[in-house]
Parts: sequence; structure tokens; C-alpha cells
Amino acid sequence: MATLIVKLGDGRNHLLTKSVTSIGRAPQNDIRIAHDTVQERHAHVLKDRSGFRIFASDGATILVNGKKRTEWSLSDGDTIELGAVVVGYRVADPMGDDATEPSALRRQTVAPVAIPRESSITESVPLEAFKKLYRFSAKISQSPTVQAMKQNLVDAVIELARADTGFLLVMSEEGVAEIDVARSHDGVDLPREDAKLSDSIVLAVIAQRKPLILSDAMEDSMFADSRSVVNYRLRSVIAVPIVLGDEILGVLYLGCDKKTSAFSSEFLDILMVFAAQAGLLVKNAMLVDRLREDNQALKQELDSRAFGEIVGESSSMQGIFKAVSRFAPTDISVLITGETGTGKELIAREIHRRSTRAEGPFIALNMSAIPENLLEAELFGHVRGAFTGAISDRRGKFAEADGGTLFLDEIGDMPLSLQAKLLRVIQERTVVQVGSNSGTPIDIRIVSATHQNLEQMQEEARFRADLFFRLNEVEVSLPPLSERGEDIVLLGTYFLSKYAEQMNRRLRRFTPRATAAMKRYRWRGNVRELEAKVKKAVVMAEGPDIDASDLELDEGGMTNILSLRDAKEAYANRYIREVLELNDNNRSKTARDLGVDPRTIYKYLEGK
Repeated sequence: MATLIVKLGDGRNHLLTKSVTSIGRAPQNDIRIAHDTVQERHAHVLKDRSGFRIFASDGATILVNGKKRTEWSLSDGDTIELGAVVVGYRVADPMGDDATEPSALRRQTVAPVAIPRESSITESVPLEAFKKLYRFSAKISQSPTVQAMKQNLVDAVIELARADTGFLLVMSEEGVAEIDVARSHDGVDLPREDAKLSDSIVLAVIAQRKPLILSDAMEDSMFADSRSVVNYRLRSVIAVPIVLGDEILGVLYLGCDKKTSAFSSEFLDILMVFAAQAGLLVKNAMLVDRLREDNQALKQELDSRAFGEIVGESSSMQGIFKAVSRFAPTDISVLITGETGTGKELIAREIHRRSTRAEGPFIALNMSAIPENLLEAELFGHVRGAFTGAISDRRGKFAEADGGTLFLDEIGDMPLSLQAKLLRVIQERTVVQVGSNSGTPIDIRIVSATHQNLEQMQEEARFRADLFFRLNEVEVSLPPLSERGEDIVLLGTYFLSKYAEQMNRRLRRFTPRATAAMKRYRWRGNVRELEAKVKKAVVMAEGPDIDASDLELDEGGMTNILSLRDAKEAYANRYIREVLELNDNNRSKTARDLGVDPRTIYKYLEGK
């Protein structure tokens, strides 16, 4: 008869007699397992002509014989893990001699057992083991690092077993068991050169994937001649493999050199529970190391594509990087144009960093952030008594930037009344403080930036042409993010790496859906908007990767994808209108220039 043997939960054997048997923590289940790691409705067993099949409920995880399954045809001796609870499946008379638990289940679970009084571990050990495991689990959340968790685990089993030493060995990439934690009975790290353990015993445990208990290693027929056993005069040893699924991760090893028969066979079950915990910690440490390596590789890749603090590999950005490299060492005035959020100040800082003035100050002033009545004093400084509130002399931004670079952001917002004064300072290289009649020589380079069309502002008499030409000896025009192609994902990855490290989040990458959404999004706020969305996603994301929903990329902000035919039509329409404008709306000349029939021009103008 088919039987489920439950450990930790209700500790009972359950006969499978129904067509469908539900298993979970909720009281209404046929088999209730009251354990925190078991879900309300965790699984159900279906009876059919071929036997019994187990199915995981939605959102639940089951492991059958160490492997994750959503469903499985049960066979005699199968071991099923529901959270931290292990269940065995048997096809036998539960009251007969065949009702023994499968060996795998026996090794992986803890059951209160009667231990002979002559054993070195008393009858209170099972209860003490559970208490120790509980205290260790509580310590996990308080441990600052994974390594500290592993040390706590080894300390716990040493104390429980009254061992002299304890070791956690971890498999290297070359398949060699290396000491990761070595602890003494007083909770002190042991130097690796003082580690008294037998390599032969460790190798045997790994090769056989089975635990070993030696009452006296010096007298054991298999290991008595081992050099390490002889040299260290090893006595009692217990070692268990750390296995997770089909992968062996290492060995948990305890030694007691003061007496023989220090460890009982019953203690093995207890140690296996700690070995299972060690497996999770070792695997977690491996994932952390891999994540650290991935982050390092990503950082190196990003650094190879970076220009100072600016990231970009699109042709437009590469052209800008080359141009900046050429003129940055000079003192030529630079005007940086581009939409808000495209990185104008980053370019200005990189120009300064690559200039001969790099050791001097970099002073930035946003024209739109200073009230007009305070802007002159902010730029040029003032003397005491120059106006109400001027209680002392103050240097302006020009004086502060002496010997370095002055960055005037949003220069298009500068009032006309100040533009003439700025022009005079640039021409004469002398600054006069508000309220003073004497000038002070200055040695600065001016880099300015704007998101406005200064040429159009000149036509509207809102910006001086002579000042424009003084500021615009070289122009750098930054493209919007939507025109930078793969730079969108590259920048997103850069921000993800940056903020995941700052906030200690183990987020590795964007999902394919997030990547596609990032490429389609319009990014009206450009790089600044992308950075803000990625930063928020790093804080709020629940999964291991960033999805489109984490970035809050709504469909309304997406760029429509046109068919190739429609895209060609849209381009032709736009280009015809541009040429028509160049030809002063002369349709016949436009048709000749484009080599088409005049009726084609009429067709596009009429929207047909």
C-alpha cells in the first residue's frame, strides 16, 4: 500500500487511499504539515491506473530526489522536499518489516531517536540539536557576511558534538576540496597550516558521497596508514558530504583528538541537517562570488566604452568624444547644445579634466536657477555696501574660477542687461565687482551650455550675436537619447550596476522585455530620465532582474513601430517638404531637383 512518511511536520505516516490527496499547511488539506516553509496548498497527489503522481501547486516548489519538479510519477523510495520538510514515498505495508524509511530520507531528516546511554551523545542531544539549529537560523539574519554565517554554523556543530575542531571544506573549480572555515572548540579561527584533518578521509567522503564515522582513525584498517592520520594522531572523526541536488559542494568535518568513539551513528542525522544548511550557505557564497565577478567584468566592459564619466558607443557620441579630445587641451570657448538631460555638464567637466587647467577649479553656475536681481552679484561678486544686504565683500563665480574653467549652464536664460557685461568681461579678461570701480584680471576658460536655439533668439533680439560668437568658438551638439541606439541599454546597464552596488541589491541585468521597452521608449527627459527610472527600479524590484514593469515604461511613452512601407512614405514626405522649403515652395524646381514628376510633389502635399 502506498504511504507518505512525513518528518518535522506531523511526524506521521499517511496512507494514500483517495483519488486526490492534498498536502499543505492549511487545516483543510488531507495531509496537513504545520511548518512555516510549507505553503497553504503546497502539492497534491493524484491516483490513477498507473499509480500515484505528485503535482506542485501554483507558486510552490517541490524537490523529488533532490531535483525541482512541477509533477512526478512516484516510485518506491522517492524522497520529496516540501520547503524544509522531507517526505518519503513507500509502497509497502506500513506496519510490516518493509516499512523502514528510505535511506535518503533517513539521512536528510531529524527524528527523535533513542540513543544508548553508553554513547558519548546523551538522550538530550536531539532536543538540543533543534535548539541549536533554531539559534543558528536566528543568527543568519544578524551575520554581516556569508563567511560569518559559515563560521557560526561550524561553531554550532562543534559545540553540539563537543568536538575539538571543525572544518568546512568547499570544492574549488578544479574539483579539489579546500578549507574554507577552520575553527577550534573555543570559537577561534585556526591557521590553515595548523589544520589537523585527514585528506584521505575527505577524499573518501567525496568519492563515495557518503558520510564516514571513525571511532579511532589510528586503528582503522582503511586510514591507519594515512600520513595525516599518523602525523596528527587523529582519533574520533565524523565527516559528511555537502550535497545540493546532484552537485557536491564540499565536506563538513569534525574531529576529537582526546578520546575515541566520540561521535555516535545517531548523531549523523543531526549533522546532516547542518550539512544541508551549509550547502545553502556555500551555494549562496558561490552566487555572491559569481555576481561580484560579473559586476567586475561589466565594470571593465563599461570602462572600455566610457569617455571619463560619459558612457556611449554610438557613432554620434564617438564623434563627440574625438572632437573633445582634440580641442579640450586648448583655451577655446565651447558652446554645448542639446535637450535637457543629455549630459551637457558631464561634457563640460570632461573638457575641463582633459585641459591644461585640470588642476584648477571647475565652477558651474545655472543661469535659470538664480533670480535676475542676484545674478550679476553671483557672477561678478560685490563689495560691502553695494546694495542692501551686502554686509561684506564677496567674490563672484568669475573670480572663483580663476585659473580654471567657468561653466555657464542655460546661457540662453541670461537677461539681455547682463549679456553686455558678460561680453565685456570675456573681451577684457577683467571682472568688476558690483559697487566697485576697479577691475580684477582673471584667467579663465568659459564653457557654456543651453537647450535653446540661440540663433533663433538672435533673430528675436533676445540674445546678442556678438556674445554668441564669443561663446561659440566650438560647438558640441549632444543628440537626444532616442537617437543614440544601443547606448540606451548600455547606459541603463551602467546605472543598474552603479545603484545595485550602492544599495547592496543583487540585481544582475534587464529582462529581454525591459530591454525592448527601453529601446522603444521616447525618453523625453533623456539620460536623466533613464537614470531616475533605473535607480527607482533598483530600489523597488522584487525579482533577480529588472523588468519593464519595474522601469514603469508605459505604452503611452513608446515610439510607434511602422512597417517598412509606411516608414519610407513618412521619410519621403518629410524630405520633399524640406527641399520644397529650400526652393521657396517652388514645386516645379523641387520636382526637377528630386528627379520626379511634379505630380508626385502634389501627391505628397495633398497627403495622398
